[in-house]
Parts: sequence; C-alpha cells; structure tokens
Amino acid sequence: MRKIIKPSILLEFTMECERLQLSWGMGFLDTEYPKIETGETVLIRGRRSSNEILINHMICEELSKRQPVYWIDGGMRLDPSLLIPTLLKKNGKITNLDYLYASRGFTAHQMLEIIKRLAREKENKKGLHSGRLIIISDLVNMFMDEQVSSSEGKSMLKKSLSYIKEIAMEYNSAVILTIGSKQESFLSHAMRDVLESEIKDSISIISQSREIMILESKSTGIVVNPLITQNYISDLQEVDIDNQVSKVVWTHPLESISSSEIPKGDKSAKVARRAKV
Repeated sequence: MRKIIKPSILLEFTMECERLQLSWGMGFLDTEYPKIETGETVLIRGRRSSNEILINHMICEELSKRQPVYWIDGGMRLDPSLLIPTLLKKNGKITNLDYLYASRGFTAHQMLEIIKRLAREKENKKGLHSGRLIIISDLVNMFMDEQVSSSEGKSMLKKSLSYIKEIAMEYNSAVILTIGSKQESFLSHAMRDVLESEIKDSISIISQSREIMILESKSTGIVVNPLITQNYISDLQEVDIDNQVSKVVWTHPLESISSSEIPKGDKSAKVARRAKV
C-alpha cells in the first residue's frame, strides 16, 4: 500500500530541512554550545551590559557577511556605532552597517504595533526573508510601564510573543529577545508565567566579568565557562568614529498611531523627533 504524506507533515519536513544554524559570533561558544537555528525564538537573560556583548557579537557576525539584521529596541540603548570595533575585528567594514535595520519603541503601544506590523508586512516578505537574525531588546520593559495596567501589559506581552513566534517561522529567522536581570526581578508573576509559557528556551548569563562569561541553557542544562570576550571600552578607543553617525532606520513609520492615542504620547513624539539622525 502506498503511503500518503499529509501536506502539513510535508511542509513541516520542508521547513525543518531549510533551517539554518547561526553563529554566536564567538569561536569558543560556537564549538561548545548548540547554535541557534532559524525558526526559533530564544530569550537571553542577564545583566544588560552582558546581554549587549552577546548580541553585538551575533549582529556583527551577520553584518560582516552582508546579511541583513533587524533590531527592534525597547530599552533606549540602540547605538550602532558601538558595533564598529567588533565589526572591524570580524573583517567587516563600517559600510556593512547599511545592512542593519532598526526601530525604537517609545511606548508599549508603539512596541506592539512595530512587532505586529513586522509580522504583517507581506509586501516586504522578500526583504525580511533574507534576514536571518532579528533582535528584540528589552521587550518586556515596555509592558511594565506605569501608564499601562498590569492586565493590559500582560495581554500586550502575550500578543507580542505570539507575533514574534509567527515572524520566526514565517521568515525562517532566528529571533533573539533580551531581558535585563534587574528588570526581570520586578516582573509580576503573571508576566513571568507568560514568558515561561510562550518562550520554550532561554539562555542565562549567570556570571560576567571583563573577560569571562558563564552561560547556562534552560532547555539543555549546558553550562559554558569560560567564554572569552573583549574589553569594549579599550576597543572603542582604538577606533576613530568621530565621523560616524548612529543610524536608526525604519522604512514604515507608525503613521497610524497618533500621539494622543498613547500614554505620554506628546512627550514621546518629541523625544522620537530629537532621536532622528
């Protein structure tokens, strides 16, 4: 009897075959730790500075190969010029920053709308599909705003995570979320439950000094120690970036949301205008 394969199973099999493994951007980590695959959503938790070191290496690895990277920032810490020292050490060029597409969310409503729009941008599917890495930094921070009720914040976080998983699968990209350990300590039980239920894998940076970082995977229990990193302060001093300007790009501004529809919208709009370069 001839075996019939259901279309859904075939699609699943095809997507699995097309999955790509992405480098952590650090040689030691790549050899000792499972690489992140496209189609996955992973949460990086640790001190903000430690999180930034890790994602900066990942971003620069992709940029050095002229691969597009999408970065949605919820922590007001986006500064592409800080990527330059690592990018140059990976034999990249400063012009490779042209492959970085970034957007800031200034309010919880803006953050949700940016993620929703990214998931729904069918006309840009080709461009998004070519980008294998999407970074969403300090996502949860936005939904802890005092202007947002706890129930609304929980609902918006859940919707965001649902869209994010859709993005990872739809565009076959790896989505990396970050949360600072200090911010995580203030999370309500309800928000913790949402994170635990929606994100199946997380990687904790449990210790980090200037040169040593210890990572632990929740799903596998693998611990990597030591992880050699670089001193970014000294690196930055070695590079002349006086003529370099941080570039924040979002090709589709949030015209559909007026400042009057979001908490402190007028103030946020003024900040956003000043942030443009």
